[in-house]
Amino acid sequence: MKKMIALILAVLMAAALAGCGSAAGELEALRQQNETLLAENEQLKSQLAQLQQPEAPKKGVISGSFVATVRKLIPDYVYDDTTPMSVLVTQFQDTPFTILLGPDLIGQVEEGKTYEFTISDTEVDLTRYPNAEFMQDPAVFFAMNVKITVQSITPAEMQGLEGPRLTLKVS
Repeated sequence: MKKMIALILAVLMAAALAGCGSAAGELEALRQQNETLLAENEQLKSQLAQLQQPEAPKKGVISGSFVATVRKLIPDYVYDDTTPMSVLVTQFQDTPFTILLGPDLIGQVEEGKTYEFTISDTEVDLTRYPNAEFMQDPAVFFAMNVKITVQSITPAEMQGLEGPRLTLKVS
């Protein structure tokens, strides 16, 4: 009886193991799919490496001038909360923005007067500004630490509705 049970169990195990096998075609299809996926993975890795490479810094030269009215002298609160270092200016019918003049130029301006601010040729890093060649906003340029000079303007010299005459040469 024991032999009979052992024989039946051996036959059942052999039948069960025979059901676990896969066809040769299925195995080949899986190998081919694996190779295709590995090749696609390598291609995606190379594309990712190209995207992750840092771009060369984008440089440009800013120059030009614009007319603005000084609305307020503002202290630099980081170093000294009483000595004015910046000015709040507005152009004709435009939003106000600040310009850091520093100790050398702050003595040349007064509140309520209009001045021509001239930006001498200044090389700036434009990496953070992808569409820099289309910029004309002086507020953005002054965030780039440009070199400026200030010249007082009499009412007869005022440009009226003329906008900023700023140029940016992207290299």
